[in-house]
Amino acid sequence: MEDKKLLNAGYNYYALNFKSVGGLVMPVILEFTFADGTSDVVRIPAEIWAKNHDEITKVFFYKKEVVQVVLDPFLETADTDRSNNYWPSRPQPSRFDLYKARSRRSGENGMQRAKRAKEMKK
Repeated sequence: MEDKKLLNAGYNYYALNFKSVGGLVMPVILEFTFADGTSDVVRIPAEIWAKNHDEITKVFFYKKEVVQVVLDPFLETADTDRSNNYWPSRPQPSRFDLYKARSRRSGENGMQRAKRAKEMKK
């Protein structure tokens, strides 16, 4: 009976699946952003992996509608693949894209400008 009351209480339910790809046990840190612009950070201790070391599912419920979820928003864990840390997903530039963007920049960096200025004073 209590479960029915909870289901009919007008909450929005979100079931999130997590996989431990590297096998390293870490806490799960989530930032939920709501339609009204507010956010909520949820920190789940590493003990959540005690029952299943490979995959877990956690259900969250809020009165507000969630528009974005970010896993490890403050870069506190040793996550090597951040491309799958966003819902809805965000396009991540590849290493090649980053290299192309860096090589397209022309001009000097700060150290080069300082060296050139020092040489001009001589």
